[in-house]
Amino acid sequence: MIARTISRVCKDDELLQERLPINPDNDDVFHSCSDGMVLVHLLNHIEPDCIDMRTVNKGSNINIYKVRENLD
Repeated sequence: MIARTISRVCKDDELLQERLPINPDNDDVFHSCSDGMVLVHLLNHIEPDCIDMRTVNKGSNINIYKVRENLD
């Protein structure tokens, strides 16, 4: 259910297009959320501008410290 909700709510986010849709029948949700980007965008959909996107580490190959910053 959470995978379908994330896919529906964030479907128009340009930065998440390579991660969506999330397959609800396997462990795709864990891989999609592993660097915090999907969660950051989901929070901003729930409450607009609650997270300043300038502070979010973006990219396809960010190190573990940057991933941790996004998750925190």
